[in-house]
Amino acid sequence: MTIILGIICIVLLFLLAVIFMRLRKNEQLNRQDDQRRENIEALYKERLKNLEQQSATYAAVFSSIPDLIFTKDLTNHYIQVNKSFELYFNLSHDEVVGKTISELSRPSPKDAELYHKSDLQVINGKVTITVEEPIFSPFLGETRFFEVIKIPLLDKYREVKSVLCIARDITKRREAEAVALEASQAKGNFLSHMSHEIRTPLNAIIGMTRITRDSLGNPEKAAKSIDQVMLASDHLLELLNDVLDMSKIESGKFEIADEPFDLQDILGEVSSIINQRCREKIIHFRINQDRLDGERLQLVGDKLRLKQVLINLLGNAVKFTGQEGRIVLYVDKKGETADSVSLEFAVADDGIGMTEDQMKHLFNAFEQADSTIAGRFGGTGLGLAISRNLIKLMGSDITVESKFNEGTTFRFDLTLRRAGAEAEIGIAEEEAINLDLAGKRILLVEDIEVNRLIITEILSDSRVDIIQAENGQDAVEKFGASPQHFFDLIFMDVQMPVMDGYEAAQAIRGMDREDAAGVPIIAMTANAYQEDINMALAAGMNGHVSKPIDFEKVNKLLYDILVKGEKDYAKERN
Repeated sequence: MTIILGIICIVLLFLLAVIFMRLRKNEQLNRQDDQRRENIEALYKERLKNLEQQSATYAAVFSSIPDLIFTKDLTNHYIQVNKSFELYFNLSHDEVVGKTISELSRPSPKDAELYHKSDLQVINGKVTITVEEPIFSPFLGETRFFEVIKIPLLDKYREVKSVLCIARDITKRREAEAVALEASQAKGNFLSHMSHEIRTPLNAIIGMTRITRDSLGNPEKAAKSIDQVMLASDHLLELLNDVLDMSKIESGKFEIADEPFDLQDILGEVSSIINQRCREKIIHFRINQDRLDGERLQLVGDKLRLKQVLINLLGNAVKFTGQEGRIVLYVDKKGETADSVSLEFAVADDGIGMTEDQMKHLFNAFEQADSTIAGRFGGTGLGLAISRNLIKLMGSDITVESKFNEGTTFRFDLTLRRAGAEAEIGIAEEEAINLDLAGKRILLVEDIEVNRLIITEILSDSRVDIIQAENGQDAVEKFGASPQHFFDLIFMDVQMPVMDGYEAAQAIRGMDREDAAGVPIIAMTANAYQEDINMALAAGMNGHVSKPIDFEKVNKLLYDILVKGEKDYAKERN
């Protein structure tokens, strides 16, 4: 009995031990489950926090991005839109969701069809596309163009459930592209017209030169041919000058001169040039300056550019005025003080006139009033653009009034300082033409042989002695090897190999000899811009002549320096 009870106790103890161990294991497992649950909850909270942060970031980006972002369901109803979309239509999110584009902006049937086709392409093809679409905003009252990226959003079955759209406003870009295209076309047209304009005088120069060569036994015929060559050369030079002027103006490097001049001299020169053109077309031209009361105004400004503007405007009038037409240049005094005079210049004609639309393009570079002008009347389309820019550089502007088939009037005002005692009046041109420079010596520095030949021929009648140098280094050596005061003047080309004219002038000025600082040095350049003149003066030169060399101007300059003894030539002589 005792044994049986002992066995039972042992069994019970074993069972209790097993139960205890299982309870402890269950407790341990429960603790592990609790720990896992806590870990899972912590991980869930962390991931939820990350999702909330990501959602907030997405919402911030979605709301703040300037592009219009929106999603549409398969029936084109808006599901979600960003802040930029709301602002474009001036509607809240709730006012947009559930609506279609037709309810928001009332697109034209053509635009609505465009939207529908692009949406179907995304939905049916399950592809991302980029299209340009116009979207009208009733709030802004205008249609703007957008580059729209349309992206299909798929469900778990890989079927399209909605379309995400990102629309970027490209209106300004399209406008800029249109302007650039228009400018490119205008320049293309200009180059085409320019090619024709250049070939015309070149053809005359080449043809008449051959005729002259074959007519040496007929002096009268040869002389007429040479006259035609000179006219064609002047026209070609005018074309090239227009292009160079416009290039300088567009680059912001054009400078206006400030020098004394006689207004009557300018008007006389302009009248001489325009009268010749008017005689060819039987046009009546006159200058009305009654309001000047016969006063001979001595002013300070850019004589060359004022003359250029007047000739451009009058030449334009001649071009568009028919036979027996009338052109008048009005010069009126609008006001004056002891130091300045305000003048109004007006060029009026009774020619073909212009429409309002034609006047919009009138002052654009490389353009004319319309695309047919160049073919009918010729020209490069630069004259008026240059003229307006020149007048703006002088502190004013050109205005135009015109009526189709009735005529056109261009006007501009200028306020110019009165010139002091330094104004040159009544220059003795006759004396300058008949120069006798026997005993004078000129150092001619020019690397191009034909240019040396031309200048030598220009000066041959004056009996001046000419010593030639082929580059700046050669000139420096010849001047340095010459006796004191051997040379009376130096003509210095500026662009030469070995040593250019600027370096040569500085080298001569720096020599340790009595005449180095005082010998007049005149720059010869292919440009007549104030910037080039200033560079020559900065290098120590006294004056400037531009190529092609003008016979009369060179003679006048030589008269002033070598006959009258005027050595200070810090002004342009063109």
